[in-house]
Amino acid sequence: MYYQVKFFNIESVSSGVTILIAVLAALACSTLCGLFNGILISKLSIPPILATLGTMILYTGIGMALTNGESVRVGIREFSKLSSKTLFDIPYIFILLVITFIIVSFILSKTKFGSEIYMVGQNSVALRFSGVDAEKVLIKTYAMIGFLVGISSLIIISRVNSARMGFGDTYQLQTILVAVLGGIDPDGGKGKLFGVALGITVLQFLQSAFTIFQFTPYSKKLIWGILLLAVMITNFFIDNGKLLKLSRKIKAN
Repeated sequence: MYYQVKFFNIESVSSGVTILIAVLAALACSTLCGLFNGILISKLSIPPILATLGTMILYTGIGMALTNGESVRVGIREFSKLSSKTLFDIPYIFILLVITFIIVSFILSKTKFGSEIYMVGQNSVALRFSGVDAEKVLIKTYAMIGFLVGISSLIIISRVNSARMGFGDTYQLQTILVAVLGGIDPDGGKGKLFGVALGITVLQFLQSAFTIFQFTPYSKKLIWGILLLAVMITNFFIDNGKLLKLSRKIKAN
């Protein structure tokens, strides 16, 4: 993100060229970061939560060292206006979200790679015996995640017209909450993108309610945490109930 904004501050005859270079550099950087996560998890067998937390601290430290903890402003107005532009009164950001959802949904539901992603989450050992390189699937998956994170960073930067380490901290808990609300299994192998869309919708309604009733940032975090625990506990009992029903059917037969 830091290098991306440095590109935006370069004086150039063609701001369009500068934006293109910066966007490509940012997406390449974020994809490589995701690729590195995938290598740590697949090749070194580091638990995903530890690997991603470790690299998050590493990347944050690098960014803090480069920026001294200060904000870096975007020097090109055209880029800063992207988040406020509309097409037929529909915000560009929403259009980008819909396009991303369609592409990712197609990959997950209609391609071999998408099926392999689900299989890795369900049973990576069985996937290896079927002749599929589970390590390669993981690496490609994390690289794709890195690319999508890069797109998210571009949107955030265009909205606030600057970049600073820690901008994304407020989204960490909300991201996990959206996934859990949408029916994504933290252990992997289960969940649909449609559920994630519903999770985002619910979270947005809650966010709007917090704004209307003037909740403080601290009380918001408290509610997010309580809601996350409540959903996870509810899912636990629902899954256990399904297992009990299945075991009773098996015994009955």
